[in-house]
Amino acid sequence: METKVKKKRMMWEDLETSTAEMKLSLLSNHLEVARLLINEILEEEVLEKAGKRYCRKGIDYPCSRWSTNPGSVKLGDRKVKIEVPRLRENATGKFMCLENYEKLKELDGPSEELQAKVIKGLSTRDYASVAGEMLDSFGVGKSSVAEQTKARMVENLKRFEERDLSRHDIVALVLDGKYLRKHQVIIALGVTIEGGKIPLGFVQSGTENGKVVYGLLSGLVKRGLRYDKGVLVIVDGAKGLSKGVRDFFSDKALIQRCRWHKRENVLGYLREEDKEAVKNRFDVAMNRAKYEDARADLLSLEKDLATLNRSAANSLKEGMEELLTLQKLGMNEKFKRSFGTTNSIESLNSQIGKYTRKVKRWHDSNMIYRWMATALLEIESKMRKVSNAKHLPLLRNKIQKTLNISTKNWT
Repeated sequence: METKVKKKRMMWEDLETSTAEMKLSLLSNHLEVARLLINEILEEEVLEKAGKRYCRKGIDYPCSRWSTNPGSVKLGDRKVKIEVPRLRENATGKFMCLENYEKLKELDGPSEELQAKVIKGLSTRDYASVAGEMLDSFGVGKSSVAEQTKARMVENLKRFEERDLSRHDIVALVLDGKYLRKHQVIIALGVTIEGGKIPLGFVQSGTENGKVVYGLLSGLVKRGLRYDKGVLVIVDGAKGLSKGVRDFFSDKALIQRCRWHKRENVLGYLREEDKEAVKNRFDVAMNRAKYEDARADLLSLEKDLATLNRSAANSLKEGMEELLTLQKLGMNEKFKRSFGTTNSIESLNSQIGKYTRKVKRWHDSNMIYRWMATALLEIESKMRKVSNAKHLPLLRNKIQKTLNISTKNWT
């Protein structure tokens, strides 16, 4: 015992004599680990007072989950930005502060024990060891940390795949593929009538073909996804995605092709000196408010491309009408940013990359699914609403009129 105390004192003294730059360097390498620990502490209190996510309100718990607020906790000379869960008392309707968050804000700085663990972790450069010792006060080995992490991810996957989608009123659906090294995953992102973005599901696939998309959509419907009110589906340039959507939704969906993907496909056939002019003409057409004007611009561009490069002209012609869906609905000015491209899901894909970039090798499909589900659950709470969300009810009304969907028998 005396030896351990002596070692801790020595490590603490080493840290105290370090330069400010060195201290900042130590902390910057471990802020993400500290954020994980803080989130774990806050979630434990939320579980105790409000139960698991999506459990029924008021059943055996005094509070309900109520979104999050931005917050921060000071660690040494640095502030760690975090999302602080909000709790609302079921009896009074008042919002309450998390006790653990208030305690975290009162911390003067890292404890002697924590500093010792950080230094140990830096000297061995063993992330798993540092994370394990920080998250488990008893101290566990590297293999034990790995098993705990895997178990948590298995739980995340189960929760993600089993959660009920019927409570979400989806007005738009974005489909796109994400590559994890050599493995492709197709992701479905839903947009609610309030403008919120919800990762609904994903499927591993070799290509973006219609059968895979059909299977993905079937799985979402089994979990409660409703589309009888009509839905706008945004897809990239892959023909398989469009085919799968048409086969599954039939006359209950409109397809909007991603304009960015189409433009890049067309430009890919052209010489460098021709690209800028074609790009500008395409963008002008896509910014038109009226369908007739936009279509006339594209037909004119297609005619000129037929002389310049037939392959580029054929690429533009393929799926042209699906480029103009927002114009047909009279909603291009309001939603060209949100639904004219797959940018909303591209942002999601980028964040997934941040979670998975340290994975050197995907051992099997189960590992891919565990990591994807965990990443999507983490990202979901950070996603912002789509632009012009207040106009989404109007968009739905336009979709229903175009598809001739009756509203009489809705519940």
